[in-house]
Amino acid sequence: MIPPEESKEITGFESGTVHPFSTQLRHLVDERIFEKEEVSHTVGETKKAVIIDVEAFREALEESEFSYEIDDFAVSTEEDIREVREKGLEEASARFVVRNGYRKTFMDLSEDYSVDRVLDALKAFDREGLDLERIEDVLERADGQTHLQNLVEHLSTEGSLPEASDFDLEEVVEDVVEENPYAVRDFRDGQDSAVNFFIGQIMQRTNGKADAGKARELLLEELGDES
Repeated sequence: MIPPEESKEITGFESGTVHPFSTQLRHLVDERIFEKEEVSHTVGETKKAVIIDVEAFREALEESEFSYEIDDFAVSTEEDIREVREKGLEEASARFVVRNGYRKTFMDLSEDYSVDRVLDALKAFDREGLDLERIEDVLERADGQTHLQNLVEHLSTEGSLPEASDFDLEEVVEDVVEENPYAVRDFRDGQDSAVNFFIGQIMQRTNGKADAGKARELLLEELGDES
């Protein structure tokens, strides 16, 4: 906090009386405000304040001429962590969500997706240093954890998500096996790395959308039929 004299010099108001619409300074608005029904703030005087509907406050922000950012700016609390844990996360995971400012995003997304899937997406976005703007797009498209990771990696490197494509996994497996007779021979000779090669080819053909577990199951069935 700056000294009172500096506050008045910068804003024109005494400390404790500066209100959200008193200056053209950039504003940082904590997202928790919009979880309430009403907002109260001073009006520039020590003994007066106003209480307004939270949506009216949001509209006022949108009409303002200053720049503002709505995000998770508050210091995390044990209550925040407990709230996230009640969704079914372990404490370490809950702390990751809260301390990285993902609390509201996690709470919102967990209404429509499993908590484990949302956590995987948050960790993937965090690892790649991505903004969460496209996280719901990824969750909607991801068929499994591997596909989710591939989508996030594609978004990180290309700046966009890959084109969605429909495919028959069984046909893809059959084609990959038919087109790689040397890898089939390696598999029959006991080289386990051949399976990883096939899985890599399947993922490449499906833009990472195939479920790795199902692909492995179908692959082993197909290689068994070939023997």
